[in-house]
Amino acid sequence: MRDIELKVLSELMKNSRRSDRELARAMKSSQPTVTRARNKLEREGYIKEYTTIPDWKKIGCDVLVVTFARIDALVYQKMSQKEGFRDEIRAFLHRNPSIIFATSGSGFGMERMIISIHKNYSEYVKLKSEMTGKWGMVAKIESFVVSLEGDDMILPLSPRNFADRLKKQNFKQ
Repeated sequence: MRDIELKVLSELMKNSRRSDRELARAMKSSQPTVTRARNKLEREGYIKEYTTIPDWKKIGCDVLVVTFARIDALVYQKMSQKEGFRDEIRAFLHRNPSIIFATSGSGFGMERMIISIHKNYSEYVKLKSEMTGKWGMVAKIESFVVSLEGDDMILPLSPRNFADRLKKQNFKQ
């Protein structure tokens, strides 16, 4: 990725609402150069989507939860052979819009991670109950609960925080 493309990506991560003209002015570049770089980033899949990060508290969400789970390997193996099992899990995730990220991974003796945002803690408890009881394959679940109230947030959840680092360091090399 060329330097100009990294700069455009970084600036868009800070504020994707800016026009190419505004970006060019901020980057001390020409508007056609910025437009070409943005189009290339979109075409090559470096930019997946443009979105808005709301003030979670103002829209009524008080709790962010990072949930780690360990899956019972035998139960999972048996369940995964069932017709449509993966579709059922995807449907569960899509049916629960409070889940904003879900993946597999490794750490702390766990192999799944879910990040969810809720109106309150009891809403999360309902989701947790559904996760642990749905298929009987969750062997262990641990949660890190973050209150979105108050002034304890040291660094807000936003790609903006990563944008300047991206501009300074090309991770693809």
